[in-house]
Amino acid sequence: MSTGTAPADATPVRLQYFSDVLCVWAYVMQIRLEQLAREFAGRIEIECRFCPVFPDARAKIVRSWRERGGFEGFGAHLAEVGARFPHVTIRDDLWRRVRPRSSTGAHLFLHAVGLLAAGDPEDAGRPFAERLFNRACWRMRRAFFAEGRDISDWNVHRELAAELGLDPATVEARIHSSEAVA
Repeated sequence: MSTGTAPADATPVRLQYFSDVLCVWAYVMQIRLEQLAREFAGRIEIECRFCPVFPDARAKIVRSWRERGGFEGFGAHLAEVGARFPHVTIRDDLWRRVRPRSSTGAHLFLHAVGLLAAGDPEDAGRPFAERLFNRACWRMRRAFFAEGRDISDWNVHRELAAELGLDPATVEARIHSSEAVA
C-alpha cells in the first residue's frame, strides 16, 4: 500500500514535459500536470520545456486550416475543444480578432521567468502550481485563450510580468543577455 511519499533516500523521477503556449492541448493539460505533481509529490520532478509548434503561427494556420475555414475555422475548433473542459476558458473571437505572430517570444519570456525563479529557494519549496514559472505559464496561456491578448507582443509580456510581481526590466535583462536563450 502506497502512502504517497517517497523514502527519504529515493531519487525523484524526472519528467520533461514539452509544450507550446499557443497549443490548446497544453492549456487544457496544465491542470493535469498540477494534479500529477500533487499526487506524486516528492517522487517526481516535472520540468516544463517549450517546443515551437507555432513558431510562425499565422502561416501555420493559413496552411493547415485553408480548407477548413482558415482563422475562423481554427477559432471555432478551439472553442469546441474548450467547451469539453470546464477548467479552461476560450474566447469566442480567438484567432479571429487577435492573431499572435509566434509563440517564440512568449517562450523566451517564460524561460527568463524560469531563470529568475530558479534563483529563489523559497519558490522551489512551493507546490508545483504555486511556483513562479508555472504561474507564469498559466497566466500566459490565460492571457491568450481566455482574454484574447496578443502574447507575441512584448508589451503584453511586460504587463504579465508586473501582474506576477516581477520587474519587467529584470525579465527583459535575462532576454537581452541571452541567458534566456540557452
